[in-house]
Amino acid sequence: MLIWLVAGAVTFADFEFLQGNWCGSALGGEVIERWDAPFGNAMTGTMTVVKDETVTFHEFFVIVQEQGRWLLRLKHFQPDMVSWETREEVVQFPLQEVGPHRIRFEGLSFELLDETAGPDNLKVEVDGGKLVFDYRRC
Repeated sequence: MLIWLVAGAVTFADFEFLQGNWCGSALGGEVIERWDAPFGNAMTGTMTVVKDETVTFHEFFVIVQEQGRWLLRLKHFQPDMVSWETREEVVQFPLQEVGPHRIRFEGLSFELLDETAGPDNLKVEVDGGKLVFDYRRC
């Protein structure tokens, strides 16, 4: 059952399943993604990609509600913490729908897979599945 975005219907509780550390292989290396519990008016996280024991890039992301709509915002950083985006530029993904253990932003989705895929497996799809991260809790 999906919950369509009705004002006040979505809360940080809908994102709680993301909390913790997630590990997997993607982008030619090993990936770790971390989500913190909501703090104040935001839920933050990071991602680091390592190839051949060397960091290739980082992401910093935040889920916030602004003006009645939920957004996931992120920035990419080189290993030396220089941003890929300009100082003012931020990549934004507006929330489109939520459901039990599933969140879909425009261009980015998260789904906690059922027990048949193994316990605590998270699937993240970018651009409708053009890029897929299959994570496990770590």
